[in-house]
Amino acid sequence: GSGVAEFHAAVALVERAGVAVLREAEKRSEKDLGGVLAVSLDFLKQVTMPAAVFSSPLEYRRLEFLSHWAPFYRHYGTEVVGQVLEQLMKVIQNPPATDGTKLQRRALDTLVSLGKHGALRAEQAEWLHGECKRCAPNLTPASRGKTVEALTAVIASLDGLAPPRKSELVCGMLEEVTSAWLASEWARGAGGASGILELFAASKRRFVGKARDAVTLVNTFAGVATRAAAAGASAPNGDQDMSPEAVVPLAAPAIRAWAPGIFALAHSLAGVSAAHAGGGSDQARLLISHISEGEQIQILGRKPGGEPEAVPPGVDPKDLTAARAMFWE
Repeated sequence: GSGVAEFHAAVALVERAGVAVLREAEKRSEKDLGGVLAVSLDFLKQVTMPAAVFSSPLEYRRLEFLSHWAPFYRHYGTEVVGQVLEQLMKVIQNPPATDGTKLQRRALDTLVSLGKHGALRAEQAEWLHGECKRCAPNLTPASRGKTVEALTAVIASLDGLAPPRKSELVCGMLEEVTSAWLASEWARGAGGASGILELFAASKRRFVGKARDAVTLVNTFAGVATRAAAAGASAPNGDQDMSPEAVVPLAAPAIRAWAPGIFALAHSLAGVSAAHAGGGSDQARLLISHISEGEQIQILGRKPGGEPEAVPPGVDPKDLTAARAMFWE
């Protein structure tokens, strides 16, 4: 409605000039900087006032502004930054019923932005770690993974925490994900390639479910390592010790825990390919003789044409397509 449009217009007007004005004030004098910060803080308070009626577009725009305003937070007190963090964690932990996933992702991106701009202090990272551990069991696997990735980026970019403590926090946030990974059949290599093909033959839907769980776990783990390295490379203080090579060891204990399962899964998947190449497994042929439609679109640049595949009797084409997609992923 008009209220959302007015809010958007006001925020856009200030956003365009705000950060540039801050940069100039930082160069000139403490007095100029103080004046800019006072005005910016007043505007921040107005933007973060709760709306009388919930509006998803308005909340999304508010979260965008909080991200754009991150360069200012280094100059604000811990109380102000703490209030911003509380707003973000509220959306992350309890996303609204309307557009909840979209708003949650935006809040996570904003959280990462705060870390990149050096807005957070060590005690706030500790608080975020505790909140992550507390809310993790109530989040979906995908949301939990994104939350862990975002907080890893924040922690890795902080210059107020010693590397050993950073490592403890990063690996601590991965504890639940790591436990789930170590308990999974595929990480343990249970059944190897034969086990994968037997599950595929017995139930395509169960195969998809287990494969999706494994993909979510592995993506979370890979995301943590990537986020840590990326955050370290762009650390706001420019410390050479925060290069990717220095940051990767932060997750070293987790990497050691995950590595055997990663190799076991890779060995099992290679076994499925070998079974198909040998021509002795109808299930292997059915699973990987046709790559997934998504892979074909990436290769061809369009949806594949031609005659529909002749699917064996008793096999649901949709379930087969989903199983192939998860296998290739």
